[in-house]
Amino acid sequence: MPNNATLNAIRLGSGTLTTAADYQHNIHRDTVTNPFSLILAMRGAEFQAFSRRGRFTTSANVAAANQFADNGLNNQWGLALPFYNLNANAAVYGVDAPANGAYYYTKDANGKPIQNLVATSGTTSRLGFGIAVGTTGRDAGGTKTTSILLIDGSPNANNAGNPTDYYMGLRNIDMFLKGNGTIGLENGSLNIGLKDMLLALSTEIAAGYLPGAKYKTCPATGSCTSPIDNFAKNNDVLFGLKLRLGGDLNLSIVPNSSIADGSALTVLGDFTMPATATGNTVQISDPIDGSAIGFDNITGKLAFNTALVVGKDTASGLGKVGVNTAVYFNPDKSIDGALRVKDINFYPPSTGAGARLGELAITGGRLNSSFSIVPRNGAFN
Repeated sequence: MPNNATLNAIRLGSGTLTTAADYQHNIHRDTVTNPFSLILAMRGAEFQAFSRRGRFTTSANVAAANQFADNGLNNQWGLALPFYNLNANAAVYGVDAPANGAYYYTKDANGKPIQNLVATSGTTSRLGFGIAVGTTGRDAGGTKTTSILLIDGSPNANNAGNPTDYYMGLRNIDMFLKGNGTIGLENGSLNIGLKDMLLALSTEIAAGYLPGAKYKTCPATGSCTSPIDNFAKNNDVLFGLKLRLGGDLNLSIVPNSSIADGSALTVLGDFTMPATATGNTVQISDPIDGSAIGFDNITGKLAFNTALVVGKDTASGLGKVGVNTAVYFNPDKSIDGALRVKDINFYPPSTGAGARLGELAITGGRLNSSFSIVPRNGAFN
């Protein structure tokens, strides 16, 4: 895979977040002979378009009482998902995987994920796959980007009622993901086992005007429009986020459709960062000088139960999206499963290794998060 220069330059301890060796991609594992495979590759793909109007819709067969109160044709919000310099490799092949190493997940009465073996011995037929994908955050001129942004398209009185074009979200995402494993359909769910997964990411959490947008209020001096290369500047950036996570990921995707609860996509599974692993990190950086605090060399095991729900808000009758998550620390209650941040480092603005502050350990417990978003039009009261 092509190297990402941004990720290769981010400091991690005395090294960097990624190296050239990380971009070597193996499409299979655990077999001596290369399997017959269907292989696809993509290089340099991009899509640069922002949606100023989004809406929730219901199927034609939904009863009138359960349909959304507004058809959303006049909505003043949108979602932008542009990407730049997308590179990807993908391979699929048939495989007889060890049944005692293939899993599907259910949950107990409290919602905790339960790992189930497909069988205790023998093999099971699965679809083997290998995947690697990477994006570049922006081009040199700042006119092309990989971002996930919410857009405020309400009328701007200072621009003849045209959309305001505020944005907020993850901007300039440099990302690399790779791994290989198997896919099965046991127990009526989509079950994925991803071994030696690696995710490296650098992004900016930002809010401001889209490039070229006219300000609602013009400054006393200077231009009244946002710079066309606004995404190359750090004026809108709240903070930077950088992470590297590597380990074994197993999960089940369980769809559900219910009028009462909304259409939900539930993801059950666990993620193991081996005790011998090095390099797993989460860093938060200052947008001005690049100084950062790093939670480095993370190990341990996490289990998760996450539901993405699209339904009807009972108060307003409008569509809403909700994310309900429960994360279980050290679900097996083992020594190696305890979540450890072995090094908490402060990194200076420019170059040099971090100064160690200490470490952190979480031996068990559960962290719950539940929120719903109901997009609306008009000014806040």
